[in-house]
Amino acid sequence: PFWGALADLASGADLAVALAVVSAHRGQALEGAGGRPLVCFGELGLTGDLRYVGHAERRVAEAVKFGLDPVIGPGSGERLPGLVSCSTLRQAVKRSFEAAPRIAAA
Repeated sequence: PFWGALADLASGADLAVALAVVSAHRGQALEGAGGRPLVCFGELGLTGDLRYVGHAERRVAEAVKFGLDPVIGPGSGERLPGLVSCSTLRQAVKRSFEAAPRIAAA
């Protein structure tokens, strides 16, 4: 069925969706260094913990290759250059919005 295919495509998108909701609620842009797009990945547990997803090293390497670092995601057990590892959604939100500018209200 369609949902099975969608689940495969969306593996690791939980953190991105959660940060987009926080961004909209706060009225703050999600931006990486220099105003570039913020790259993040990870699955969320019911208690707000970030869970490892497959191919973390490839995800980080691709982002870094295009100058989109740092990347926010769950720790993978090994130290990956360019990855800011977070263990909880709360920690990821804090890291994501540390230097983000506020969006002016319309």
